[in-house]
Amino acid sequence: MSVKEYLLKEILADNGISEEDSRTYLELYNRFRKVTSCHYFKKDMPEEPFIYIFQLEEMTRRVREKTFVSGSLTLLNGKTVQVTKRQYAQEIRDLAKDLMKYENMQIVFVSEKDLASLPCLSCWCQQNLWMVQMDNEGFRLSDEISVVNAAASALEQCIRRTPPERKNKENVRKLLLDLAEELETEE
Repeated sequence: MSVKEYLLKEILADNGISEEDSRTYLELYNRFRKVTSCHYFKKDMPEEPFIYIFQLEEMTRRVREKTFVSGSLTLLNGKTVQVTKRQYAQEIRDLAKDLMKYENMQIVFVSEKDLASLPCLSCWCQQNLWMVQMDNEGFRLSDEISVVNAAASALEQCIRRTPPERKNKENVRKLLLDLAEELETEE
């Protein structure tokens, strides 16, 4: 769900998704991006911090897999949607570029060694207002303050336990570009 629109269109086309379904997914994608992409400049709104948290071992595991399956697109489509290594590398390069472009954007690589308990699902939340969780079985939306606060607190603890070298923009950018290069050389 965080991929750029041009790449999403390519992935949908490569997987033979119908034009009607593609339009539906792109509409949903654009609504989701509007709500969750706080790092993009909005002239009439102050910049809010926007943090991506990635599990380092999961990212490197995906680099070494033969194929990568998009969980969100597979859930929407009802059948497996694959992403090529080149497309995955491009998404990683886009993240690295955005990281340096947007002052209020941060990427944190949490490791199993940090003893930070990350759930086995994708999670988006905005302070204590709302949260979206996604795993292989579906989406969960919540605006219950106690649930959202608990998730936000757990994510903040993960960030605090992460060593500075996996939070520093330049180090993270280099790690992202190294992952993208590894993907491209394996394809």
